[in-house]
Amino acid sequence: MLPDDDVSFEQGMADMRAVVARIDAGDQMDKPSPIFGTITHPQWMGMMLRHTAMHHSFITID
Repeated sequence: MLPDDDVSFEQGMADMRAVVARIDAGDQMDKPSPIFGTITHPQWMGMMLRHTAMHHSFITID
């Protein structure tokens, strides 16, 4: 799953910041997981933070 070629880095970052702002404002992730079924918002957050950390672990600075 890759973003469309016409999505700039700046737009991708703006989209991610908008999602974080929504969650910071109290929006809850409450949809069932396609793998785990019904899970709580804190469970969703834990999974998403671990998943994000995994992706960030691939970043290298030379």
